[in-house]
Amino acid sequence: MQSGGVRVCRFEQPRPFHPRRLQAVLEAALGRDCWGRIVRSAGFAKLASRPYVTAHWDQAGTLLTLAPLTADPLPGDGAELLALGQDLAFIGIDLDEAGLCAALESAVL
Repeated sequence: MQSGGVRVCRFEQPRPFHPRRLQAVLEAALGRDCWGRIVRSAGFAKLASRPYVTAHWDQAGTLLTLAPLTADPLPGDGAELLALGQDLAFIGIDLDEAGLCAALESAVL
C-alpha cells in the first residue's frame, strides 16, 4: 500500500530469526535507513534462541521492544500456538519493500 511517500510492508515467515543476524538487519534498517525510513512496526516474532516463546514486536522510531507474550506449548501438547514464526507490519516513508523483506529473510534460520 502506498500514499505519497508513506508505504506499508508486511513480512511473514514461519522460520525463527537468528538473533545476531536480526540485530545486524535492525541496525541497518533503523540506524541508517537502508530501506527507507521505518516509522513504526509491530507484530509477532520468534527468536531461534527462545523457540517456545512468542514475542510482541513493537517499534517506533529507533526504539524497538521484543516483549515475551507467552511460552508456547511443547510439541505434542495439543494446545494451539500463538504465532508461528514472524508476522510483522512496517510503516514508513519511501520503504523499499523488496529490499527490507530480503534483509529480513537473510536474518532467519
